Amino acid sequence: MSQFAAIMSPDGAVQVVPFVDNQLKTLQTAVGGYVEAVTLSPDLIMWVNEDGKMNKLPFNQAATSIFVKHRGGADFIVGQVVFTGGNDSNGDTKGIGEDQIQQLKTYAAMSKVN
Repeated sequence: MSQFAAIMSPDGAVQVVPFVDNQLKTLQTAVGGYVEAVTLSPDLIMWVNEDGKMNKLPFNQAATSIFVKHRGGADFIVGQVVFTGGNDSNGDTKGIGEDQIQQLKTYAAMSKVN
C-alpha cells in the first residue's frame, strides 16, 4: 500500500507527496525550516515550522481549524504544514492513506477564507 504525506499551504491548497518512514528532509523542506510535530490523533500528525510564529509566517486557516477540531484550545497555526500518519511499532512516522487525504482536502475546502 502506498504511503503519502499531505502538504497544506496557508491558502488551503493540498499537495500530496510520497512518504516512506521518517523522511525528515521532506518535512523540513515543506515547512521551510526545523519541524515540530503536533500530534492530532494516534493516526495523524501535523508538522509545523517550529519558528513559524517568530518568523511571522502567514496564518494557515485550514490547518488551524483542523488543529482546533482535534486538540481544542485557542492556538493558531502558521505557514505551510505537513500531515502524516502516526508512528509504527519502531517509532517511525508512517504516511497517511487516501481516505485521510480526502478528509484533509474536504476540511481545507470548507475552511478557506474567501
